[in-house]
Amino acid sequence: MQLMGEKIRKRRKELGLTLKEVAGDFVTVAQLSSIENGKSKPSKKLLEFLAKQLGVNIEYFIISEHDAAHIKFNDILLKSKAYYNDAKYEEALNYFNSARPIFNILSNLDKGIYYTFIGDCLYSMGEYEQSFENFNKALVYYLRTVEYNLIADINIKIGNSLYMAKNYEIALGYYLNALSYIDKLSDLSITARIFYDLSLCYFTLDRFGLSREYLEKCIEYIKMNDLETKSNLLPYINMMIGLINLKLDNVKESLEEFNQAFEKYKLQNDIVGMARAKNNIGICLRELGQSDKAIECFKEALEYKVISNDEDILEPVRNLIEIYSNDVLYDNIIDILNNAESIFIKRNDYEGLINIYLLKMDFFIKHNDFDKSEIYGFLALDNALRKNNKQMLEKVYLNLSKLYRKIGNESMTIEYMLKAKD
Repeated sequence: MQLMGEKIRKRRKELGLTLKEVAGDFVTVAQLSSIENGKSKPSKKLLEFLAKQLGVNIEYFIISEHDAAHIKFNDILLKSKAYYNDAKYEEALNYFNSARPIFNILSNLDKGIYYTFIGDCLYSMGEYEQSFENFNKALVYYLRTVEYNLIADINIKIGNSLYMAKNYEIALGYYLNALSYIDKLSDLSITARIFYDLSLCYFTLDRFGLSREYLEKCIEYIKMNDLETKSNLLPYINMMIGLINLKLDNVKESLEEFNQAFEKYKLQNDIVGMARAKNNIGICLRELGQSDKAIECFKEALEYKVISNDEDILEPVRNLIEIYSNDVLYDNIIDILNNAESIFIKRNDYEGLINIYLLKMDFFIKHNDFDKSEIYGFLALDNALRKNNKQMLEKVYLNLSKLYRKIGNESMTIEYMLKAKD
C-alpha cells in the first residue's frame, strides 16, 4: 500500500501537479494525501480516476517497478523477434535497443535473454566475434539463475560462434561445458544438439572415432526419447554420417546418406540445407566417375545457395571448376566464374568478389595468360584495400607473388611476399 502511494506521489511530482489539482472534485486533498503516505488504500474506482489524472495505466500503481520493466522488456522482445524472423536483423537490433534504458531494472534472467537476442542477431549477420561476446555476457547472468536449459543452450551458442570463427578447439570446450549439464536438462532437444555439435566439432578436428561416438549417442537419444518427428537434427545427422563415410572412402554409403538428408531438408523447406546436401551428392557422384550427374548437382546446389542468399556459394563453384578442368572445358569455367562474379556484385559482397578474382587469377596463371591474371590480381587488391580486410590482403599478396614468380619477376615476387608477411 505504501509503495502504491509512493508511486502516485512520484508520478504527480513528475507532472508538476499539486494534490488539489490531482484530487479535483472526485476526492479530498486529505484523502489523497493519506493514500500517498500509505495510510489508506484507494478503491478500484478511485484508482482508475487517479490513473486518468496522472496519464498512466492502472497497472502502473499495482505492479512493481521490476514487474513493469519485465512486461515492457517482453513487449520489446516480441516485436524485435518479428523483425528477426523476417531476417531483418539490423531492424531487430535497432528496435531492441529501446530496451537498453530499463536494462538495470531487469532480473538476471531477463538480462541474459537481452544479450542472447543481440547475440542471435549478430550470429545471423555473420558477426561471430561480436555474437561470441554477447553470448558470453548472457552466460554470466544465466549462471546467477538455476535455468539449466538456458545455461546449456548458451554454451552451445558460444561454441557455435567460435566454431564459425574457426576456433574449433575452444568451441569444443564450450560444447563439453554444455554436456556437463545434461542430467539437469528438461529440454530433450538441447541434449540431442549437444551430442550433434560435439560430433561435428570432433569431425572438423579429424577425431573421427569421437565424432562417430557422439553421433551414435545423438541417434540413440533421439530414438529413445521419440524425437524422430520433433527434431530438426535428422537431416544434419544424415549429413554427418555421409561426411564420416566419405572420409573413410565409403562413397556409395555417403551418397545414400546425402540423398536422405536432401529429402529431409526438402520436407523442412530448408533451402540452405538442400544446397549443402546437393553439393555433397555431387562430390560423391564425381568420385564415382559420374561427371555429368555431378555437374547437374553442383549447378543445383549453386541455385539453391543463390535463392537462399547463402553467403558461401564458393564451394559448388570450386567443385564445378575442378570437374570442368578435368574435362578441359575452359569456356565453362569462365562462364561459371563470371556468373559467380555477377552474384557477388549484386550482393555487394566484397569478400566473395575478392575470392572470385583470385580464382580467375589462378585460372589465367595456369593458362599462361599473365596479363589477365595481373588485371584480376589488382582488382582483388583494390577491393581488399578499400575494405581494409587484412586476411584477404594477405591472400591477394600471396597470389600476386605467385604470379610474378611464374613470370620471372624476382623483385616483384619478393615485394609482395614481404607485404603478405607484414
